Amino acid sequence: MSLASDARAIGWAGVKAADPRAAVRAALAVRGDRLWLGGRPFASRSAGRVHLLAVGKAAGAMVDAAVELLGGRAAGIAAVARGYPAPRADIETWYGDHPVPTRRSVEAGRRLLDYARRIPPSEPALFLISGGGSAIADVPAPGLSAADLEQAGAALVRSEAPIGPISCVRRHLSAFKGGQWAAATVAATAGTIALSDVVGDVPHVIASGPTVPDPTTFADALNVLARYGLGPRLPRRAVRHLAEGARGRRAETVKPGTSRIDRWPFVLGATNSTAVAAARAEATRRGYRAVAVDSPLDGETATAARWTARWVRAIAESRLVRGPWAVVAGGETTVRLPPSAGKGGRNQEFALAAGRELDGAPPLVIASLGTDGIDGPTDAAGGWADPRLVRDARRRGIDLDRALARHDAYPALRRLGRLWKTGPTGTNVMDLHVVVVAGDWRRRRRPGAHRSYGRK
Repeated sequence: MSLASDARAIGWAGVKAADPRAAVRAALAVRGDRLWLGGRPFASRSAGRVHLLAVGKAAGAMVDAAVELLGGRAAGIAAVARGYPAPRADIETWYGDHPVPTRRSVEAGRRLLDYARRIPPSEPALFLISGGGSAIADVPAPGLSAADLEQAGAALVRSEAPIGPISCVRRHLSAFKGGQWAAATVAATAGTIALSDVVGDVPHVIASGPTVPDPTTFADALNVLARYGLGPRLPRRAVRHLAEGARGRRAETVKPGTSRIDRWPFVLGATNSTAVAAARAEATRRGYRAVAVDSPLDGETATAARWTARWVRAIAESRLVRGPWAVVAGGETTVRLPPSAGKGGRNQEFALAAGRELDGAPPLVIASLGTDGIDGPTDAAGGWADPRLVRDARRRGIDLDRALARHDAYPALRRLGRLWKTGPTGTNVMDLHVVVVAGDWRRRRRPGAHRSYGRK
């Protein structure tokens, strides 16, 4: 086995640990005549059907797990992104788009909202939320159009703003987010199981919080536009809508303490920490002295990657740690894309930027993986780098600096044989970064030794 294959296996163990089916089975249980959610009684089995309302990249698997548990008592609706697994169960399914909402996303959002309104008052509702939900399903606020949401969404994802501020703006352009989806139902009781794809696992940021109260305001959203220079890039009607809301002329999102949705349980089924812990355990099982980074990696992608590579290289060259060792980190970095950007994603850019710093380093591999299996608008989940990357790029005539400047990591990594492809995984808990370093490399170095971390 090579270091590269070990890194991929370690990352894949993290993905499997965040399996949506396992998350639902852990959160939901039938005991006697009661349905339990998050270890607490949720609804009586005599209450009739349980309505499943799902949105996100993992919606298909979450629905199927709930249906397996509930059997014929389940009914519902789901919205997934095109290209991601749909429910196998016989429930109504709609397809939205990601990472930018489109007319399909708005149609999916309207169907989800209508279904919530039609749930009988005597029957419980269970919302199943996962990453990508912000774009996959939405309904524009009164006075806005699907085109307004699409233009605003494109500007937001191309900005340098973190996901929290982006979500604040999204909630205040929506009639679906910020607790409004859940508040639309008259169900006797409701609850949420969520897979978190955001740093800090903040409920009102996950999928922009369609089932929980929103503590932010229109004024906060306007502050985001000012801080990140987004005003000129959003549709005029969207900016005007936010300004009118700040003056009290538009209805706010659902606020804490103002709705019964405050009392409904919200259960985190799986998070990035779940994946990181499992990846670390797999590294240990494979014989590495493994540690997990406590704080999630965030900020600008190339900067985070360069810092990681330099830090790892310094430790490896100092030989402070004996024997093979590994580091696992999670989080979600950001890339600010200009209109002329090339093809790639943040994990591919992370790998390429890290590899740029490894020329001549000891035998090691740095790999970066999007746990949903799709990194940016590509068919790769991420990429990996080793000390031979710079040499291989030079031999193939690949300008790494130009590729990084143009955010064009995909074609560079493809030519270098360092793309990481998994296909859609059915889950989404942000990103994993895996470092594996060979042990005692100075003593064992010999002709051909580099094969221990070669490509596969």
